[in-house]
Amino acid sequence: MNFETVKREIDRWDPIELLACAPPDEYDIESEKIASKFQNDAEKDGMMIYEVFTEAFETGFTESLDECTAIAKRIQELIRKAGI
Repeated sequence: MNFETVKREIDRWDPIELLACAPPDEYDIESEKIASKFQNDAEKDGMMIYEVFTEAFETGFTESLDECTAIAKRIQELIRKAGI
């Protein structure tokens, strides 16, 4: 999986709204975990994204599973377009 593709989409999403005041590598650990576990299955990947962010940010993460699945679908589309 392409870390840069995942990182770019996670940063664009900014689910905790930290990037306005945090360093640009704020979501690197989460993006690495997502990239290493990505299966190209929207439902499974949505759940995995939800679990990664819930584990990392606990109650600070308030996005829904549906939103995480939508992010997984966007990452899939970017991967497809890039031919990765």
